[in-house]
Amino acid sequence: MDGANLKEYVLVDIYSLLLLLDKLLCQYNDDERELSIVDKSNLMLSYLICCDERLDFGKKLPNNNMPAYKFVELFLPIELKYNNVETIRDYRLQLILCYSLLMDFPKENNKFKGYVDAFCKERDLSNPKEYLDNLFMLNFDLMGAKQGTCVMEIDDGCWKSINFIERFCLDVHNYKHSEDFHEFREHPVLKTGSNRYVFLFTNLFLDKSFAGLLFDMSDVLENIGVLSPKNSYADLKGFLGEEFSEKYLFYNIMQRCFGQRYVRYTGTDLKSLIGDGEPDYYMRRGNRVFVFECKDTLLANKYKLSGDYGEIVKGIEEKYISNMNAKPKGIVQLANVIENKISMILSDVDKDAPQGKKYVFPILVYFDDSFDSEGVNWHLNNRFKEIISQRTFSSNYVVKDLVMINIAQLMRLENFFADDKLRLATLINSYIDYKNQKDLNQVFPFNKFLFQEARKKGYELKKTRWFDEIYQNLVTLDKKEIQ
Repeated sequence: MDGANLKEYVLVDIYSLLLLLDKLLCQYNDDERELSIVDKSNLMLSYLICCDERLDFGKKLPNNNMPAYKFVELFLPIELKYNNVETIRDYRLQLILCYSLLMDFPKENNKFKGYVDAFCKERDLSNPKEYLDNLFMLNFDLMGAKQGTCVMEIDDGCWKSINFIERFCLDVHNYKHSEDFHEFREHPVLKTGSNRYVFLFTNLFLDKSFAGLLFDMSDVLENIGVLSPKNSYADLKGFLGEEFSEKYLFYNIMQRCFGQRYVRYTGTDLKSLIGDGEPDYYMRRGNRVFVFECKDTLLANKYKLSGDYGEIVKGIEEKYISNMNAKPKGIVQLANVIENKISMILSDVDKDAPQGKKYVFPILVYFDDSFDSEGVNWHLNNRFKEIISQRTFSSNYVVKDLVMINIAQLMRLENFFADDKLRLATLINSYIDYKNQKDLNQVFPFNKFLFQEARKKGYELKKTRWFDEIYQNLVTLDKKEIQ
């Protein structure tokens, strides 16, 4: 640090700041005044105390000299407390999600079209685009804000924007502490005056862009009697998880990434051709076969925040091996596909595949950022190897390690996959080579390895073609409204 100008740096820890914010909100007093030097000094001391509190979460810190299993046992319980909060968000991906859900998916699903129409009517929206306009004009303003604190003042005449933001506002006088910051995750905006709003943490507001829409819609549909009062959100989330996330959205991004260079069949295609037990997606390029399972599922807080490695593993396995009803999930489904369905697909569906040896790449696609954490892919790959070793399949199949990819990563890297700058088989083979170089490399997730490889190829977090298409569609709709 010799010669460094510390005025050029802001040395902060996001999670510690959220701990501080949580404590301040618990003591909220409506007092508005300029902070004195003493106030600022006390605030800094409070922040340092919160830093100490964060460090207390990991009293036994992992190190690079540990074997892989020991590192994961110590690291994963700590990482899961922070990962979902600190992961970088991209408003452009949220725009794609919300536009696809509100504007495109209803054209394919009459049931959901009825839900959207009812939602717009009850919320006094002329059309779903009005919701998108409110949401993403806010996000554009927040992304362009120069000041550190995101404060927004709205003119009295913009009553629809005001009504929209009010639904995100925190009830500070009934605020209660929770370990996962539940209160301001659900309501990430603080109202501090007439039409004056403070966005507490833009990451959390971006999360609410999509999740908040589902909660808002489920409330409306419950109030008008379309959904059951007991399970309105769970019913809506379950329906959209299966029909929108795991089919419509997933199929769309797979076509965009791999549509030009791979033989491809969706799960819906395959079900009609080979019956039950199909993969969620099948692709082939030469003698390389890719089978996918896509799961829009969340790791429950009781596991994620437990701090107990055994409980965390239990939660992961419930989602990706078998649930409490012993229903096969994730990696068991992939093993079943390799044992029972690939030969059928190759003989009855993908008939142009070359004869001889096939390299089979099993892939899990997930939605919850919690599964980005070091150790999750490692554990499930180990379990997958145990399961597949007990199965019987063609001696022509060379089954590769299981890898996990976040759906957001596929969306982010759409252009690079579509232009063949990133090749899936090459990436997975390179990842396996990387893991074999050192024991601790085993715990590094493929999803993060993929991002690093994309950076080497020139990826710079720029917008995708899908985002451009949606943006142009919105501009076109605006022009039609003006005319």
